[in-house]
Amino acid sequence: MSEEEEVLRGLIEQAHLLDELTRHPGWEVLEDFCLRGPQGSANKQKALVNGAAKTLEEYKERCGELRGIHFVLDAPKMVDQLAVAARLRSEEKLGAA
Repeated sequence: MSEEEEVLRGLIEQAHLLDELTRHPGWEVLEDFCLRGPQGSANKQKALVNGAAKTLEEYKERCGELRGIHFVLDAPKMVDQLAVAARLRSEEKLGAA
């Protein structure tokens, strides 16, 4: 198995596992907590827009927290898109051979 095939296989496996995770009842709890909980992105975003950050560094830190929250919640979609793109590249390569 080539390195490219191993990467594709890994991505497909990750996509499958993350998809399973999103179907677990706990995923909705995590989403709710991250988006609407007391320290969730909705409250963090509102505070950021209302000027709660006193310094540029604090502003950057809060933006980073928001990016992190959305990175985690979007991970299943991102990995699935990577797996699809890798699969298409692999098929194109096989078709050209």
